[in-house]
Amino acid sequence: MNKKLRKLYLNPNSEENERNVVETFIELEPELKGVQYRKEESPDFIFDSNDWKIGVEVTTLIHKKIESEKSQPAAIRNSQQQALIKGRKMAEESDISPLEVKVRFQNDFKPIKVNVVAKELFDYVCDWLPEIENKGDIYSFHPNLKYIDWIQIQSGVCDGKNWLKEHRWERIHGGWVVIDPIDKLTDLITRKDGLYRSYMKKCDECWLLISVNEWTTPEAFDITEITLNHTFYTQFHRVYFLRNIENKLWRLK
Repeated sequence: MNKKLRKLYLNPNSEENERNVVETFIELEPELKGVQYRKEESPDFIFDSNDWKIGVEVTTLIHKKIESEKSQPAAIRNSQQQALIKGRKMAEESDISPLEVKVRFQNDFKPIKVNVVAKELFDYVCDWLPEIENKGDIYSFHPNLKYIDWIQIQSGVCDGKNWLKEHRWERIHGGWVVIDPIDKLTDLITRKDGLYRSYMKKCDECWLLISVNEWTTPEAFDITEITLNHTFYTQFHRVYFLRNIENKLWRLK
């Protein structure tokens, strides 16, 4: 697994994620390779190319499905990540040898109580430590936990050798991928168009970069020729769609 994917998988904050997205964009867009850039706000990045400033506004396409007015998917995902971080810290503080723990939550749109999930998961891991030491790993479906649907726990020791230097507690994801979300893309582009004039105060040309980290349920989108052949109406000079994990970039019409 490459370093970028591992960093994303281990719960980056919003700034780290945004920086990672723009670095992927630079790798895949030949016109920006080697061009100096700086972090800004509105637009998010400015590229200085031979006295010509290109602004790049970075945004994310996210499913808007919610179970209550306050249960936004991004906030729920962050709570899940915080629960895993706390559970991992509890294991570290208890001097438990490094483990790889992978967790799938029952519902990525259902709010959780961070401390409850962290303690519940930590206790579950502790209960299974003897079995893990004997077998090396366990797989548990429907482990009778309130928020968790599936757990894999693997020892950091294999054939007498330590392959894991520190605890690695991660989310795994399940859900449907939405193909060709043209209406959602149109709505997002339209919203960003409302800020276009303010962006242009800082640059000579402005591009819109729509990204997804497609392994997460709230950002599970993909596109085909149907989207690529669709014409979007916008003031932006260019609009891109990026599947960040797969390193796939498209320029939309």
